[in-house]
Amino acid sequence: MRMELVPTIVFLVSVCRVASQQRAEDCGGNFTQPSGSISSPLYPRSYPDNQDCIYVIQAVAGHRVTLQFVVFKLEPGSTPSVCDHDYVQIRDGDSVVSPSVGIYCNSTFRPKVRSTRNVLWIKFHSDFSVSKPGFEATYTTGIIPQKFLLTTNTFLRAIHRMDVDTGSNFVIPIDGLSNPIAIDYDPVDGRLYWTDVVEKTIRSSNLDGSGVRLVRNLGPQAVPDGLAVDSLSRLIIYTDTGNDIIALIAMNSYNHRVVVQSDIDEPRAIELDKHSGVMYWSDWGATPRIERANYDGTGRKTLVSGFQYLHWPNGLALDTVAGRVYWADGYTSKIGWTDLEGTVVSIVISLSGTHRMFGLDLHLNNLFVADWSDTRVQPTTTYIHRMSADGTNRKTIGVVNGRLNDIHIYSEELEDNDPNGCGNNNGGCDYICVPAPGNTSQCLYPDGIATGHIITSVATGSKTTTLTDIRMTRPVISVTPAGRKVTAGSQRFAAAVNKVLAAISKDPSDINTGTPSISRVNTVVTNFSKDISRIHEAPIISPQLIILVIGCIVVSVTAASCVTFIIVYKRRKRDHNSHTTAVASPPEVDRPSHTEAPPTDIFSTDYLTPVAADSNYEDEEHIYHELHTIYDTFKATSRDSGDYLKLTK
Repeated sequence: MRMELVPTIVFLVSVCRVASQQRAEDCGGNFTQPSGSISSPLYPRSYPDNQDCIYVIQAVAGHRVTLQFVVFKLEPGSTPSVCDHDYVQIRDGDSVVSPSVGIYCNSTFRPKVRSTRNVLWIKFHSDFSVSKPGFEATYTTGIIPQKFLLTTNTFLRAIHRMDVDTGSNFVIPIDGLSNPIAIDYDPVDGRLYWTDVVEKTIRSSNLDGSGVRLVRNLGPQAVPDGLAVDSLSRLIIYTDTGNDIIALIAMNSYNHRVVVQSDIDEPRAIELDKHSGVMYWSDWGATPRIERANYDGTGRKTLVSGFQYLHWPNGLALDTVAGRVYWADGYTSKIGWTDLEGTVVSIVISLSGTHRMFGLDLHLNNLFVADWSDTRVQPTTTYIHRMSADGTNRKTIGVVNGRLNDIHIYSEELEDNDPNGCGNNNGGCDYICVPAPGNTSQCLYPDGIATGHIITSVATGSKTTTLTDIRMTRPVISVTPAGRKVTAGSQRFAAAVNKVLAAISKDPSDINTGTPSISRVNTVVTNFSKDISRIHEAPIISPQLIILVIGCIVVSVTAASCVTFIIVYKRRKRDHNSHTTAVASPPEVDRPSHTEAPPTDIFSTDYLTPVAADSNYEDEEHIYHELHTIYDTFKATSRDSGDYLKLTK
């Protein structure tokens, strides 16, 4: 009798297993209803082994998906921090390559997850052993305004995006990051902007990580710790503690101007009042302080100074409604505020233990701060705290592997769309517009560009005038013979040089429209060669002054091609050379290490594409070398007559 029962039991077990497998084949699916639920196979019974179920929840365009777990009981991983047996994986998108929100197992899960777009991808995996009841979750779809937190991660070389309401967190897929520090967002174009202290650059990408491009290479001494975007004025303002400057960049043209470069030690965080055109920054140098100034660097004032309140003021947050600037200090573990005149200073919270706070931002009446936890060594975990502006109701909303730096919060509901003085046609400015109170604005010149003025050419006696409507063009330069003996040859040589110089600055439309005048200058240089070939008298001309003449020609050509890449490159090089004072390196515990060389083998072609092509640079080099050849020929056939050329402006 017992022997007869064995086949029966085996048969029944086989039938149950087949039924289980048949049910498991229906796991996953596509879900397009406005709301519903998903669950693991056979829920609420234990799920079968060896399953991979894919759930894709798709809402209509413009809506977002919110997923909330009701029950979550899976097999634990081999360690508390690893899910390598049974797990649920969630991705923000519609496929396995979409950004990962997280992988969850055991009974540890994120109660609520929200997509950034209209689709959410979920995978359930079970291995060959140990089954649990599984999970059940409900979902809803709807129009939900974007509200997210952006932060940079030194150890992971990454930029994170976190949903403020649900805590959903994922890494934005951006290749080539070395050590991103400061971060901000431009809602007008939907682009991220960040600094990298290893690359010494400012770069930008779309919010999903695509379309990476270089904004500016800041030079080998740069340490760009802070950055803020004025989306209304189309400006980027950054701090550079390596060169001890604060500078701004026009987002549409990449024109650059240094606005603060004196009495500044270690500038870091920066915040902007976009309507009044006032910037606030922290300086953690020998005398730590918080300062303010107008965008153009005028009206500078110290709000808080000294070690009574400050030591390492790493983070800043501006509340224009309450008229306060908040700071987070990484050494004292304190968060405080001052009014915008520096007359009232108050400490909001002083955390016990060692909390090394870095990034800080304000959303509504809540402060968000990145805390490197209670360690003086390089942290491996960062906590994101949220608290009321008065320091109460502190709550940890995120725990992220790595060291987080700057924090920026964007809320679509609170987006500032009110225009300022620069919002319409760049405020009528040719180059850089900065806002001022009362919807007014001011026009600024980029670095290295002067105003036009009238000069007289001594060689011909004629008057050359730069047009008054060409603001911020380089002055016209001419040469004239001078010395013990002025020869006919040197006069003809000066006249030929002046033809080139006049041609470079001749056509104002080239500068207004940004059209390079390379072809026109090439023609003049060809005629220059013919003029020189007809010179029979050949006086010796001072090589130093001729080289200076050629240098002026190259500078003038550069001005005529001000929107090309070579202009950007030469001005960056000039900016670097103008700040040669050595700066002591800050304590390593206060700033990410800058000793790593940036990777050179992981950048895509698009990532390294410069602002403009190199054709203008090559043309300019051709002109430069041709002038050198002309000069060498002229000098070789000349004799010592004590003649030379003199520059006049």
